[in-house]
Amino acid sequence: MKHFLLKFIILFFLLDGYIAWYALKVYPNLCGEMDNLSQIPFGPEYHSRMDSIYPIKAVFVKNIYADEVSPSFPKVVYTIGDSFSAQDHLGYQQFFGESIGDTIFNILHHFDISAEDLFCQLINSGLIGQGSTIIVESVERNMIKRLCNINLAGQLPKDHAKRITEGEGNGKMNILNGAAAKLRMTLGYKNPIISYKTNVDLFSHSTIHNKLFIFNSKWNSYDYGQDGDLLFQYVEKEDFEKAFRNLYKLKELADSKNIKFMYLIVGDKYDVYEPFIIDKHPLNPTLDNCPEEPWVINTKPMLQENARKGVKDIFRINDTHWSPIGAKLVADYLKIKYDKYIE
Repeated sequence: MKHFLLKFIILFFLLDGYIAWYALKVYPNLCGEMDNLSQIPFGPEYHSRMDSIYPIKAVFVKNIYADEVSPSFPKVVYTIGDSFSAQDHLGYQQFFGESIGDTIFNILHHFDISAEDLFCQLINSGLIGQGSTIIVESVERNMIKRLCNINLAGQLPKDHAKRITEGEGNGKMNILNGAAAKLRMTLGYKNPIISYKTNVDLFSHSTIHNKLFIFNSKWNSYDYGQDGDLLFQYVEKEDFEKAFRNLYKLKELADSKNIKFMYLIVGDKYDVYEPFIIDKHPLNPTLDNCPEEPWVINTKPMLQENARKGVKDIFRINDTHWSPIGAKLVADYLKIKYDKYIE
């Protein structure tokens, strides 16, 4: 009995010490979606530095809800998208609006409906004024699925209510759950994050420069397919063809209402950085046969070329999303395409 009590007391103090160490040393340094899932303390100073790279002098993006859109609005530029379009003054719309000298109206929505479907609903309901431009953004890993399943005849429900967009992130784990997750992943069990070594420094993090961290969907709750950011390796040729046929139908729908339509494709973090990976890795063919049209903005080649030129932190090291650096690169590229398409 004494030996049992002694072991219990020792175990109790060890566990208590471990939790205290986690609470004081690890938890305060978690600040991104991958930090929380991987329990790698990248440190808040990295995020703070990224967020302060481009000081904001004026705000050029205005968030509105779908039921606030009106055909009486003058010729304006709208954006609809996923989490890449919900970054407010740090997103591509801010830099794009600044470059064209006009406010961008970003239409918020719950992520249980795709931007493509909401686009159809708004057009079919007659809520987008003639002469306006609407930019629909989709991240590569979800693009094919979204385009294959759109309802081209969809209508905005009459009882559609204002709803605040809910993010898809997990939020910070509490200390006890985080400490348990840290121990579990230290032991190598069900790590939701995988990493690849790269042959160049892709990030300016103070201690980690040449590692690419992405989701390992086998062990996390994100619905990113069989290989996390490597989505759609298993998609049938027929699905690719159907998706791109539907993309042209979206364009035709906009044309029928005298509305300019542009489709902005966000190249996945893994796919953009794939040429720099040293370790053996699979390839993602999703954008290999992407339509080359003036209204289709495939950001992958442009972002990849900037990475080759040595631009760091296009994507955040501890996030699947781009940093303000990547957002501005996309905005500048979009401005060039926009000017040629709209003229």
